[in-house]
Amino acid sequence: MPDLIITPNRGTANNPTINFVGLSAGNNLTPSASSISLQVLPTGQLAFNGSTGSLFSITDSLTGSLMAVSDQSGLPIFQVFSNNAVVAGPYNTNTFVVSGTNVGIRTNAPSATLTISGTLSASQAVWVNNNFNVDSSGNVTAISYTSTSSKTGKTNIRPLSALIADPLSTTQLLSAVVYDSLLDSSTNQIGFIAEDVLTALPQVVTVYNDTVVGIDYTRITAVLVEAIKEQQIQINNQNILIAQLSAKIT
Repeated sequence: MPDLIITPNRGTANNPTINFVGLSAGNNLTPSASSISLQVLPTGQLAFNGSTGSLFSITDSLTGSLMAVSDQSGLPIFQVFSNNAVVAGPYNTNTFVVSGTNVGIRTNAPSATLTISGTLSASQAVWVNNNFNVDSSGNVTAISYTSTSSKTGKTNIRPLSALIADPLSTTQLLSAVVYDSLLDSSTNQIGFIAEDVLTALPQVVTVYNDTVVGIDYTRITAVLVEAIKEQQIQINNQNILIAQLSAKIT
């Protein structure tokens, strides 16, 4: 008894089709309800079609999609294009794209070796050419760090005193602490408590969804610079006063 019935579609010369129909269970020649057809389209496309649409196709063309694998609805989930691009994932989502020597995640035009449009999550350490590292505990190691600060990206520039009238008094409200971390078991760490800094200098504290997250330590530098300048003015005035008093004594 044959396991497969092949029925050439001879009546459609411009659209030849071969149907592959499995047999129903039992000792009979009754075809099953499901089948796969091999179809050659006038465009030169060779397609394997299921009951819901194209499953796999190859195109005899030098442009566009050369090969495609489709999902149950007939939409392509894997395509190879004539420009050396490879696209994989749900249709029209650009989940995974290979374009030349570049790879893109959720982008159809990767501009670098790896281009990701969205968030990146890693359970282990991430290394970039041994010069930049983010470990699984969130520690970042790099040769240098530069914050964007050009005046071309700023407006309404004012002195710090327009926001913080007395930087010296503000710094006196900050209390440095030594602590042991519950996140990575490290000990004798030096820093500030973000909740405490929030009351004295909220501009450097990050709050997300009403939860205090952390501190931007680099921004504290601006306050410290102005505080030192203010303190130096006080020292200079005191030195002048001391000199005047010394002159009277002598």
